[in-house]
Amino acid sequence: WEVEDVWADRAAFWADWLPGPDTSAGGIPLRISQLPTENSQLPTENSKLPTESYLLEISGSGVLVQAGTAEGVFRGLATLRQLLPVEVEGLGREGSGAEAALAQGFRVPRVRIEDHPRFPHRGILLDVCRHFQEPDFVMRQIDLLAQHKFNVLHFHLTEDQAWRIAIDAYPRLTEVGSTRTAPDGTVHAGFYSKDELRAIVAYAAERHITVIPEIELPGHSRAAIAAYPWLSCTGDSLPVPTDWGVFKDIYCAGSDTTLGFLKTVLDEVLEIFPSPYIHIGGDEAPKVRWEECAACRKRIRAEGLADEHALQSWFIGEVGAHLARRGRRMIGWDEILEGGLPEGATVQSWRGMEGGLAAVAAGRDAIMSPTSHCYFDYPLSATDLEEVYAFDPVPPGLDTLRLAPGVAAPGRILGGEGNLWSERAPQHLVESKLYARALALAEVLWSPAPSTPRDFGAFLARLDGHLRRLAAQRVDYGLEGDPVTAAFAPSATPGTLAVALAPAFPWVSGAAGFYLPGDSLPRSSGMLGDTLLVTGEGEVRAQVLHRNRLLDELTVFPVAGHAGLARPLTLLHTLDARYAASGPGALVDGRLGSNDFRDGAWQAVQGPDLGATVDLGTPRTLDSLAFGLYLYQDAWIFLPDRIDVELSVDGRAWRPFTLTPSPAPRAPDDRQTRIRTALPLPPNTSARYLRFTARNGGPCPTWHDAAGEPTWLFVDEVVVY
Repeated sequence: WEVEDVWADRAAFWADWLPGPDTSAGGIPLRISQLPTENSQLPTENSKLPTESYLLEISGSGVLVQAGTAEGVFRGLATLRQLLPVEVEGLGREGSGAEAALAQGFRVPRVRIEDHPRFPHRGILLDVCRHFQEPDFVMRQIDLLAQHKFNVLHFHLTEDQAWRIAIDAYPRLTEVGSTRTAPDGTVHAGFYSKDELRAIVAYAAERHITVIPEIELPGHSRAAIAAYPWLSCTGDSLPVPTDWGVFKDIYCAGSDTTLGFLKTVLDEVLEIFPSPYIHIGGDEAPKVRWEECAACRKRIRAEGLADEHALQSWFIGEVGAHLARRGRRMIGWDEILEGGLPEGATVQSWRGMEGGLAAVAAGRDAIMSPTSHCYFDYPLSATDLEEVYAFDPVPPGLDTLRLAPGVAAPGRILGGEGNLWSERAPQHLVESKLYARALALAEVLWSPAPSTPRDFGAFLARLDGHLRRLAAQRVDYGLEGDPVTAAFAPSATPGTLAVALAPAFPWVSGAAGFYLPGDSLPRSSGMLGDTLLVTGEGEVRAQVLHRNRLLDELTVFPVAGHAGLARPLTLLHTLDARYAASGPGALVDGRLGSNDFRDGAWQAVQGPDLGATVDLGTPRTLDSLAFGLYLYQDAWIFLPDRIDVELSVDGRAWRPFTLTPSPAPRAPDDRQTRIRTALPLPPNTSARYLRFTARNGGPCPTWHDAAGEPTWLFVDEVVVY
């Protein structure tokens, strides 16, 4: 390989994956240059074209990577890497066989590529607070991001559950705030020294990735409050939380001392991170403590603010002004729109696309990372690869967006981010959740805007080579989506459910069986592609072979064959689009919910009661009814106070029953689980119609961190025997 002198001292960019020089006949000369050619439209440092533009040309005379900037050259090298044999990823690693595989040479295609990104902000968020990630592991992720042309690492460094960045002025932030002990005695600890963070930032900069730190405020601040109780409104000594959720103890917005603390912290953060942007969070900040705090009430009066939402805007604005005086800009989650968008703030829209649109209408910039497409901690049943690939950061209607009063020009959509929150992603699971979803997002954020819907099938065909490259790099990549599809329908036998299983992709195979609780052998079994018959409540379990890898975890579908299957049903509640399951008939479709309330089997409402009327067709003798409920109080999901059940033979006269879930639903409970509750009926109870109403117990109680907020009710199925 022939490398121009200008790049000789930067060989670390490519030396680990390019084969060594070949001086024999037939070797491939490689030229890397920052001088644009006459017949290309490459930018210079002062050009208005994207700084990451590049030319890659492979011809009979060799390989040319050329750009007007170092960033462009680096992106061109990333493309060249994708064109080289997968075996190059094992060069220098003992036992890989790469040198032997490449000993006879290899071919690369003749191409001419002039390329540039669609968006200037292409990022991945790593949450290192819920579960710590070692510095070497973070650097490995930076390598993988750079390989796929991401240019931003959003580094989430502070949370309720941990404070991960060393601050000289406040050592207890890491002495106390970086460690929590789970109820089972497991200790979760770790933080980054300033030298470690500087090393991460420098490592990323060499790969043209900007590290944007996030220091959460005013909410998600319990770890800091555990270290320094005077930061809160009450001054109470509180532990670092060991559970997830939203907590009502947040920074006191009425305290000058708390503001001074944050400004001092941010000054030290700015010394480490040269990023033009600093993320300040701003999301999920309950106002319960502020409503009761004399200092916060005084601040509202003194600043002439309307309410606590305006107080949050003022508080964040003070932080933003401090950053602006130091030449930095602020990013916040879309809640910073509430109460008035602080001056100069960029909005990161996560609760859908609406927050980003509101920011653009206000003349501000926006970064799109909606839960629907960009939350990679979600299970594949909630956000699979196809959904990520269908994401477009520019939503319909942007061109006709009505600007806010007084706004002269719209803001910009800078790009997007994939978010990997780590409640369910300790370090050993990070890569399986990121990949292959990050590959889909990388293409979405780099490629030109499509004129027609993107071809997911074509993407899958290209993906195969990328996954083989990840495998050669020993990346434990995950699946494209749920590997097995299941269709549920009543069989010809009353009370029996037919479950049709099929592989979701051509490279998936396996076997499945239906098990009742306690069974070691299946009641019915078959291969993927077969239909299993189900009577009673149990699980369909599939053992899956994916791309010649036998998956450790079974694919499981909780199911029930019962007398109410697919009977006409009238809902007594309004469907919530986020938790509609399979639609209006989901409560009698035979699919039960799992211990993950995002699995697509649950119906839910926030605030009102939830219920339905089922028509069994003809009067019949009933033995019992059962309901699957969900309990996860940290996510505001409570059990109903009671379930009112009514039975009728003719639809006019109704016989009432009451079912009270156990344990008592309004007491603190840290479980996150499905709870089955049953109603045995008196002998010879006959009915054609059944009606149930799950009664919401009201807002989150006073002991809850979201006291006063409306609670959720979740139900998966009305099981009729």
